[in-house]
Amino acid sequence: MTVEEILEKWSLKNKNKQASVDMWNSMAESFGGHKLPTFEEDHFLRLLQKHNMLSKDSLVLDIGCGTGQYALAMAGHCKGVVGIDFSPSMVEIAKQKAAEKNIPNASFQWADWHELDLKKQEWEGKFDLVIA
Repeated sequence: MTVEEILEKWSLKNKNKQASVDMWNSMAESFGGHKLPTFEEDHFLRLLQKHNMLSKDSLVLDIGCGTGQYALAMAGHCKGVVGIDFSPSMVEIAKQKAAEKNIPNASFQWADWHELDLKKQEWEGKFDLVIA
């Protein structure tokens, strides 16, 4: 997929939600092949560590988790991680990675953040850290 094709599909986001889902689904396999970031190499993870934003007792919500790269990397450093993404294909890859890597405290689900009811999900005030 070219940059022009991505930009064209992205511009349809407000007009056609399915076009956005299709775009991210089409890229899921390429995202799924990335190696997990580490706290030693990744600037974002080091920032979390430096500012003590993550502890063994932390519950983390990863909005737009994609194929679960950050959620899976953080799982070993916290109580649990919930990843949500707009793309069902991305979520399936994240679930597969969690299973393959035997990471039981990371869960993933398809959700549109803009339509998510935090009260119904019982997520109000539940998480110690939310990343997007």
